[in-house]
Order: sequence, then C-alpha cells, then structure tokens
Amino acid sequence: MSDDTNDVSAAPGPSPTGQATQPAPGYWLAPMPQRETDGLSIAALVLGIVPILAGLLGVIFGIIGIRRTAGGRRGGRGMAIAGLVCGSVWLVIFVAAIAVSASSSTHTQVARTSVPLPVSVGPGRVPIDRLRIGQCVADEPGGDTDVLPVVSCARPHEGEVYAIFSLGGSRYPGDDAVERVASKGCEQRLPAYVGSDAVDRVDWAYNDYTPTAETWADGDRRVLCTLNRDDGRPLVRSQRSGVASSA
Repeated sequence: MSDDTNDVSAAPGPSPTGQATQPAPGYWLAPMPQRETDGLSIAALVLGIVPILAGLLGVIFGIIGIRRTAGGRRGGRGMAIAGLVCGSVWLVIFVAAIAVSASSSTHTQVARTSVPLPVSVGPGRVPIDRLRIGQCVADEPGGDTDVLPVVSCARPHEGEVYAIFSLGGSRYPGDDAVERVASKGCEQRLPAYVGSDAVDRVDWAYNDYTPTAETWADGDRRVLCTLNRDDGRPLVRSQRSGVASSA
C-alpha cells in the first residue's frame, strides 16, 4: 500500500516548532552587492595631492566626483571631498605666491623710478651707482673713481649731481662713442636743472661718469652728470633752479 504523505525533506520550510530550517545541502546565500567606486573621485584625490595646474584639476574632479556619488549611487565620496580640499589649498598657495611676487616686483619698480632725493646726505663716501640727483660732493676726483665724498649742499662744494640717465644698446659701443653720447646728454640736461638764465650767465663745467667695457658687461648703463664752476670757484647751496647762488 503506497504512502500518501508528502516528502518534506526535499525543500526547506518551517519546522514543527515554527522556526526556519537551514538550507538543505547544495544551497547557498547570495552575497550583498557592493557599490562601484567612482573613478573620477579617485582621480580627484590623486590630482588634489599632486598639484597639477596648481590644484585646479583636483578641484574640478572633486566637484564632479561629489555630484556623481550623491545619494550613495557610487562609492568614493570621501576621496572626492579630500581631492577638492587639497586642490583648493594648492590654489590658495599658488594665488598667494603670485600676489607676493607681484607686490615685490611693483615695489622694486617704484624704487627704481622714484624721483631722486633733492638734498644730499651728510658726509661720507658714497658709491657712484648710489648717488642721487641733488646730492653735492666735496671734490671732483678724476679717473675711474668708484665713490665720491658727499657733503651737505649748504656748505661750499665742488660738484653737484644734476642728471642721471641710462645708455641704450646691448653691445658696448666703445669708449669714444660712450663719452660722446654722455657729454651730449649731460649738456642737454643742464638748463632743466639750473635754469636757462643761469646757463647763459655763468660758465658752467660738468663731469660725466660713464660705464666702462667691464661694467657694461655687468649691465651698467648709467651716466652720472655732476656740475661745477668753470672758474674753479666753489658752489654754494644747491644749484637747482630757484635756489642757485652765483658765489
């Protein structure tokens, strides 16, 4: 006689006690699906650490990575945020460096183009390349002197710096050409300093200190014009127009 009862051993089901039974041999549990890590978020982290284009790429990829990982659609949100932060730091450093460099360059340019002090500093020997228009010197030594003794223009003095200008060109034109251009330049600038009337009334002489072949190679193009009396008498006070004395 056949058994009409169902065979319950073929599939899992609740036990008589109501608890779930373990899967029968040959069954397994499927693993939980893992989120895909966003590639752009990884790129953002790398580009944020390595300052390519001053961190700009790290910022761009970080923003894109944050958007792509919103709502947990992809993994890597933390890497995108880190790339954005690192890239931003590099950008701030880059901008600050440019600002400091520009400020330094502007300060240097202003220092070079500032109007020279019209009064002299008090006694001391000053290198020629540091003399300024309006400074007075105690004597006029000849030759290739590198320094001149500076004194107050309120006391008798033999010379006064009245013009400074630079020569052009990349190659040294030769001693004669330098002297010719320098002398003409100093002569042309004299009336603007002492006044046209004084030029016609007093016999002025002037010396010019010019670059040499050796200093030209070092970038020296500066011509220094100093004023003195042709009769050898000392100058008194500044000879700048309006305060000149014919002593």
